[in-house]
Amino acid sequence: MDALTVVFRTRSQIEADVVEATRTWSDGLRAALIAVQGEEQGHALLRVYADAFPPGYQERFIAEEAVADIDKIEQSLVSQDLSLTLYRPFGTAENRMRFKIFQLDRSIILSTVVPMLEDLGLRVVDEVPHVVRLGPGGDGRIVMIHDFGVETRSGNGIDIGAVRERFKEAFLAVWKGGVESDRFNSLVIEGGLTCREVVVIRAYSKYLRQAGIAISEAYMQETMTRHPGLACAIIGLFTTLFDPTRTEAATAAREGDNWRVSGSKRPCSLSRSMDLLTASVAVPDEDGGSRLGVALIPAESPGIRVEPFWSSWVLAGAESDAVILEDVEVHPDLVVYPEIGLDGQLDRRIDRGAWSASTRRADVRGALYARVA
Repeated sequence: MDALTVVFRTRSQIEADVVEATRTWSDGLRAALIAVQGEEQGHALLRVYADAFPPGYQERFIAEEAVADIDKIEQSLVSQDLSLTLYRPFGTAENRMRFKIFQLDRSIILSTVVPMLEDLGLRVVDEVPHVVRLGPGGDGRIVMIHDFGVETRSGNGIDIGAVRERFKEAFLAVWKGGVESDRFNSLVIEGGLTCREVVVIRAYSKYLRQAGIAISEAYMQETMTRHPGLACAIIGLFTTLFDPTRTEAATAAREGDNWRVSGSKRPCSLSRSMDLLTASVAVPDEDGGSRLGVALIPAESPGIRVEPFWSSWVLAGAESDAVILEDVEVHPDLVVYPEIGLDGQLDRRIDRGAWSASTRRADVRGALYARVA
């Protein structure tokens, strides 16, 4: 027999339950804003947002969630740019999440956003729009909230806390046109790479293609996304090679109008027969950090020294050299930056005639094929 449980409640508890049962969503928003923002700021925001959220939004989200969205809207009003939220509702599968985009004044074009999300390794399941109309003080301005339901294309679960900032950074970079949208971007989620690290992978892929390698870029993208550990290993090697504490890491320093490149390339196959050498270099940027650059260096430039690196008596002809760069002067037109868009950059530099006219396109492609690294 089940025991009968009797719960005794005080009058004040019963009254509190009645108040809670009769409280409207707007009442909850008022209480949540004051609790989070304080009395003065809470009431100021309430004058703008008390009647801003449509019924459909109120059915999907509690007032406390609206406070977080108000914070995002306020950020957009200050920056005049998109704000983003990546979250996973309680009880949602590990490979699913939701992604909110806050856009001022107008709706976003879904046919633009959906391919970007797919290139980031996601499949769009649904999209729920909400029109937020700002009240007094907001001058009736409209803010669109696009709430996307997404899942990983691979079906793998993800740690949303670990990927959140990287994902938002990558999406904004693509949205603003600073980074290309292709399947390499899925390495942000599947491989744990940053947007900047994906640029490195993309850069070498494009230079290999421009050098005439038979493998298509689509095939390279597919391989990397299926084997993200390989991409991580490449970035690990890249990071090690360009660690500024390594004396042989290739770096560039400004001197007058030109760059001075120092470092080494180990190994460097076919180095003795090249007309042109390419070298990945760490180029200082305005923020005091560094960015990836690829320097195109004519082989006859002063300061280039070639030394034996290794050879094998087992494999006939298997040998390699080390190329030492000692304060080699490089014209700024011969330093390419992958994050500003790669297509056609090499062709434009060749057409300008920044180096000797005797350097033919075939020489350039042959050198690149041998030395993109």
